[in-house]
Amino acid sequence: MRPSRRPIPQATASAALESGVNGVDLATIVIGLVTLVLVVGLMVALVWFVVAFREWLLLSLVLWSISQLRKLLG
Repeated sequence: MRPSRRPIPQATASAALESGVNGVDLATIVIGLVTLVLVVGLMVALVWFVVAFREWLLLSLVLWSISQLRKLLG
């Protein structure tokens, strides 16, 4: 004997967002997306900074290393 299949009621999109999707509140989803956008934006900005100023960064690193060696060697 086959079990009877009752149709599962489908919630509308607004009701799903109000009550939460899979137990996750809408505010949590928005906070997660904003955090993701900020982290990705900061990573892109860091890569852009390194690419744009790589010669300056390399020169300053070399000069700093030389000064540290001079301090170390006396």
